[in-house]
Amino acid sequence: QRRLSERSRVNDVLVEYLALPKDEQSRQRARQMIDAATPHQEGESLAAWQTRRERLRKRMALSIVRSAADPTIDAVLSAQTNEQKIAVLLEARKTMTPAAFDEFLATAARENLVSPAVRVQVQRRSRETVGVQ
Repeated sequence: QRRLSERSRVNDVLVEYLALPKDEQSRQRARQMIDAATPHQEGESLAAWQTRRERLRKRMALSIVRSAADPTIDAVLSAQTNEQKIAVLLEARKTMTPAAFDEFLATAARENLVSPAVRVQVQRRSRETVGVQ
């Protein structure tokens, strides 16, 4: 239920963000917009709010790359182990162009959703599946 609510919130902000002129679209602007849509709720601890806000910022960053808040992002955010993250990313790669996937993976790394080691493993395994060593 939480994931669906978060995905809906990010989709709403994403629509607004993508409607901005290109020269107004930036990582900082996306963060400001998601922060404005993520107010501190009564009874919520400061730590819980900060965690929720950071999770939505990451979801937003990946959604901008995909131009949608989709289940792939949920799966990356939910993966607990590096192997799970690698498997999810390799599966997601099948639904993207190489350039889009490279941008998605770079964004996931920049947002600290995946470690540098996971990024390297995904890149290596991606090359292996297309026969490039």
